[in-house]
Amino acid sequence: MKKITISLFALLALAFISCGEDGPEAPEAGELKTYKDDAAKFSIDYPGNWEDNKLEGKQFQAFSMPEAKGRFTSFDTKGLPVARVSYTVMILDSTQDLQKALDTSKVFEPENYTAPVDISVDGTTGKKITYGFPLSDGEFNGEIIVATKDNKLYNIIKFEAFAGTMEQYKPSFDKIIKSVKLGVAPDQNVVVGEAEELPPPSKTMKTVKGNGYSISIPDNFEAIQKGGATMYAGERRGDSYVSVSSSKTSSKNLKGTAERNAKKIGTDKITKLKIGGQEAYLVSYDATAKIHRDIYYVINNGILYQIVVDYFKDEADLYKSVLSKSATSLKF
Repeated sequence: MKKITISLFALLALAFISCGEDGPEAPEAGELKTYKDDAAKFSIDYPGNWEDNKLEGKQFQAFSMPEAKGRFTSFDTKGLPVARVSYTVMILDSTQDLQKALDTSKVFEPENYTAPVDISVDGTTGKKITYGFPLSDGEFNGEIIVATKDNKLYNIIKFEAFAGTMEQYKPSFDKIIKSVKLGVAPDQNVVVGEAEELPPPSKTMKTVKGNGYSISIPDNFEAIQKGGATMYAGERRGDSYVSVSSSKTSSKNLKGTAERNAKKIGTDKITKLKIGGQEAYLVSYDATAKIHRDIYYVINNGILYQIVVDYFKDEADLYKSVLSKSATSLKF
C-alpha cells in the first residue's frame, strides 16, 4: 500500500490550521508509573503526568498532553510540542518474524527509516528502527522497537516526539524500554475473555453549533478545539473524526481551489456536490497507508469552510458512512 510522503506534510496545512507562534512549552516527563495489561500480560512504565489511553489486550498509549492526539492524527507542519509512548501487541503466525512486525508498523516512506539494530528487551533480543524528518517547528522523531518472547505475540513499542523534543524525552524513553515486561500469547487451554472495546460512532446524530455553522455528529462524539479548527471525535479512535475549519476568501472559483489542492496532494478524485445549499467539492485520498481522508470545500458569505473526514481503513464499515453523513450535514 502507498505510504505517506514527506511532501504531504507540507501540504497538510491545506486541511488544518496550525497553532500560533507562541505555543506552550513541551510538557515534562514526570515520575514514571506502571501500566499492567491483564489480558495481554505485558507491562510498561510511562510518565504519570501524561494522558493515558488504553484498549485492554490490544494497545496502551500515553500522550504528553490531552491535545496531543490531534497532532498525531493530522501531523500539522506546526503545532504543539507533543510526544507519546505507545505499546501495541499483535499475533503473527509461525512463518512471520520481527521484520514483519516492523514493516506492519511503518506508516511513512521507506527512506525515512534507519536499518534495524538489535536491542535488549526484557531479556530477549528485539529490533529497533528510528525515523525523523523536518517540519516547520522542528524535527519529528520516532523509534519503533519490536520484541517477542514466544514467537507468537509480538510487542511493538513506539516513542515519538514533535518540534525537536526527542532529546528532551530520550532519558525517560530509555528508562521506559528497560521497564518493559513482554506479553505472551495465552495458552490454548486458557480461556481469555474478550477485552471490552470502546464504542464505535453512534448512528444517532445530534446537532451542534460551530463558528458560523451547525453540523450533525454522532451523539457519542464531542468537540475538541484544535488551533483554528474544531474536531469532532469519539473515544474509540483518535484517528477517525470530522474536523471543520474556516477562513476568509475572496475567491469565487471554488472548483479551481479544490483542483489545485487535489493536484498538490497527488489525487484526481474530485466530486461535485452540495452542502448547506451551496456548491461544494470533495477531494479524496489516502493520507497514510492506514488512514483515508476526505476534504470537503464549500464557500458561504465569503468564508471558505474545509471539512475534513479521517477514518481508519480497517474500520471503514464503522466510520465511513456515519462521518460522511456528518460532513455533508453542515448548514449555515
